[in-house]
Amino acid sequence: MIAGESSVADWPTLLDAVEEIYSAAEYPLSPRPYTMDERGDLVPYELPRDAQGWDELRYADRILASSVYEEQAESVAEQCVDGDPVVHLAQLTHVALPDGGIRSLAHWTDGVETLLPKADLVCLERREFAVTEWYDAEVEDSVIVAWELLDESIGLAAAAGFDPPRYRVGSNHPPAEVLSALRAAEIVTAGSAGELGVYGVAAVEVGAVVVEEVEDEVVGYSE
Repeated sequence: MIAGESSVADWPTLLDAVEEIYSAAEYPLSPRPYTMDERGDLVPYELPRDAQGWDELRYADRILASSVYEEQAESVAEQCVDGDPVVHLAQLTHVALPDGGIRSLAHWTDGVETLLPKADLVCLERREFAVTEWYDAEVEDSVIVAWELLDESIGLAAAAGFDPPRYRVGSNHPPAEVLSALRAAEIVTAGSAGELGVYGVAAVEVGAVVVEEVEDEVVGYSE
């Protein structure tokens, strides 16, 4: 799809159409718009923060990042002798906030050494997995915090050899006092956020909220 500068006012509509095409494509390229810089190189197209379509542009970024991170995790698994990486590579999902905004989300489960994708938010969760695989176990407790806050609290360092970057976190969550401070600063509670899955299409229950889907399109919430 090619659009000129005269189409700027229609960016929300254009980006919605691009996302639809991207989601349905057998070999998707990118849901993100690009332009040429002064040297003629292809670069991501940007909009001012207050421009129409800015939120849709950020969502396109998140969709693309989810796809790239998923391919990265699959590639790492294929290179492992037993097909199972020693360190868990967390998925990059999306969460719909009560105010209508959508943010990227990564999960860090207590007891599981993890390589986090770069995300807007991180969900620190505790599961009861003494008698089952940890990823199938029920979540007992969780706190969702901004990436920047978690970074300030524990220092997130990029692991070598990953592009896009991943950040290694230990198998144990931060100490109780740090978790308490993070919980006090929690910007969205798990019970008020609807998780949308890797491509924004999964109907996943988070707390008391369920995101509904109809043919890969998120249509709203149900209590």
